[in-house]
Amino acid sequence: MKKVVRKNQIIVTALAIMIVVAGYLNFTGQEISTSGLVSSQNKEQAAKKTSDGKKDSVETSADSKEKEDKKDTKTDISAEDEGSDDYTVNEDGEVVASKENPGEAVMVSNSLSGDYFSSAKLSREQNRAKNKSTLMEIINNKSVASADKKAAVKEVAAITAAAEKENAAELMLEAKGFSDAMVSISEGNADVVVSAKELSNQQIAQIEDIVKRKTGIAAQKIVITPVAVEE
Repeated sequence: MKKVVRKNQIIVTALAIMIVVAGYLNFTGQEISTSGLVSSQNKEQAAKKTSDGKKDSVETSADSKEKEDKKDTKTDISAEDEGSDDYTVNEDGEVVASKENPGEAVMVSNSLSGDYFSSAKLSREQNRAKNKSTLMEIINNKSVASADKKAAVKEVAAITAAAEKENAAELMLEAKGFSDAMVSISEGNADVVVSAKELSNQQIAQIEDIVKRKTGIAAQKIVITPVAVEE
């Protein structure tokens, strides 16, 4: 009887030990699993931080490059703006350089015969004389309506005024050293032809100012063309 009881006690003790061991193993497995999960989450967070850091670095680099590009663009524009207003014109038509080296304005030149200016001015006067003659016939014709006569008189006056302005501008240009120059006025515009292979900024400003003062035509409606006259 005692042996049976002792045997049962041994069995119970063994079962208790097995239960304790099984519980310990189960707890240890859960802890390892949890630790692995935490480690995995930490790795994901670290990778995300690294990715965000790289993204921020790229964005910062892009912003810096964009700012540098804008700065360079402003510098280029400022450099282009420099060089304007290289001269001023006084009341006497003289040009005064505002900088020591204003630069040259090279313009396209045409090669013309030596008698170009004399023949062109002669042709201009002949055409005007012909136009005036036609207008005078209208004015003196009794069968022409009064309104048409008034229009013809107005046209004759305009032709005469244009001729006087052209002559005044040409004489002033000659006095300033442009011996061969022709000014033609038509419909509120002035075309100026000057004997020169090229004109500097100062010379262009001087010619423009003379024509503007003598004809009353705005600068934006004045076209200056240099030509090379063959000897």
